[in-house]
Amino acid sequence: MSLEDKELTYFDRNAPTHEIVPVENGFLAVSDDALLSLDLSSNSVTQISTRFNPPDYEKKVYLVQLKDKSIIMVHRVLINENGKSVTKSFKLYQLTAEKNWTRKRSLGDETLFVGGNSSISVTASDIEGCKPDSIYFVRDGEGSFGTRAWRYDHGVYDVYMGTISQFPISDSNLMKKTRQPPIWVSPTFQL
Repeated sequence: MSLEDKELTYFDRNAPTHEIVPVENGFLAVSDDALLSLDLSSNSVTQISTRFNPPDYEKKVYLVQLKDKSIIMVHRVLINENGKSVTKSFKLYQLTAEKNWTRKRSLGDETLFVGGNSSISVTASDIEGCKPDSIYFVRDGEGSFGTRAWRYDHGVYDVYMGTISQFPISDSNLMKKTRQPPIWVSPTFQL
């Protein structure tokens, strides 16, 4: 779809779609079983790769395009802690030129922001206070009805160290008060 389009393009797929990211000439989508290319110029859907099937405890999947245009699949690892499902870690996989997934252990100077509305990559050194080689995350609201998991399951995952730190206290307090899941906002325009 572009700003000039007068109609919506319908994407019909039997398997649930977990994430869709814009790329040149269309979108990439990750479903339960495959990575798909949605080409807007030809209105076609093509399977690029089978999805790397994670163990059952890696429930949530995100798709992110890095600054170098490479594609990363992010698996969120959840555990049960005191009756609550919480994030334990993340695993990263990069799509190779051969259309296979290979484990990625560092983001370098890039930082990911993942959540239910979108997943984005930024260059950490361009944003004051942003930690490089990290994943900022908020809970997307999945889980038991009414639990508002985003109130307690959010933070910053250090990819190299494999540790999670919490948001500053003031931000955590705001998260506890909200009734809606938080979203990431990334301005793409310049004034």
